[in-house]
Amino acid sequence: MNDDLQFKLMIVGGGRLGSALVSGLIESEWAKPKEVAIVEKDALRQVFLKDNFKGLFVSESYVEASGAVIVVKPKDAKETLEAFVSQKTLPKRILSVMAGIRTEKLIQYSHGRVPILRAMPNTPALVLSAASALAKGENATDEDLEWGRQILLALGAVEIVDEEKLDAVTGLSGSGPAYIFYLAQAMIEAGIELGLDPQISKNLVTQTFLGSATLMAQSKESARELREMVTSPNGTTAKGIETLDQEGFYDAVKNAIKQATSRSIEMSQE
Repeated sequence: MNDDLQFKLMIVGGGRLGSALVSGLIESEWAKPKEVAIVEKDALRQVFLKDNFKGLFVSESYVEASGAVIVVKPKDAKETLEAFVSQKTLPKRILSVMAGIRTEKLIQYSHGRVPILRAMPNTPALVLSAASALAKGENATDEDLEWGRQILLALGAVEIVDEEKLDAVTGLSGSGPAYIFYLAQAMIEAGIELGLDPQISKNLVTQTFLGSATLMAQSKESARELREMVTSPNGTTAKGIETLDQEGFYDAVKNAIKQATSRSIEMSQE
């Protein structure tokens, strides 16, 4: 396997996540545009990629590259991996961000010829603020793992986990943005129902989420301690928390994450 190939990385799939990955890798200087190739079959998407990433090589066909990231739909996993095996020059390693496809299957599809890594980023990857988790397949080394970690750092933060924990990651941070947006939706609507202008309500909720996340990231206190700091006895926040408890909010959130995790396990077995 040759590290001196024309392309440092081939990204298979030029959708939103694939293009976000290109942005992050170039912005972080992990690679120059001319060192990255992206494989995309849709003609309109090809035009978009060429217009937005000057110097990026866009192709319908696979190219020879030192490494590859697969960002296609899970149903295309088998076809994609088998196509890799048929290449004259294989990538040195492959990182999959396909949901629900375990490395065991990916290794099987590629006949064990390429080290496989698997990651679960979330949708804030689109603004280079992802929370990602990365696991290695049984045929991957620590060197392969570090390669994958450096790629994912271009999208945001990365945690290394055993693959068996990726289902919990899917339920927690993979689906997590939807839970947060759902809460934001309810808060914005409540503000509007209380007489606030819709845009003002949205602005206030958005900044509340941004500020709270920043505070939690920078603080040594736990989430519980930070919540207690805001909750004065018999105050407005205390009344709000009391109502959330009466409605079963806390347990509902935990159960949602557990159910999403269970569904991730089911999908990987289908």
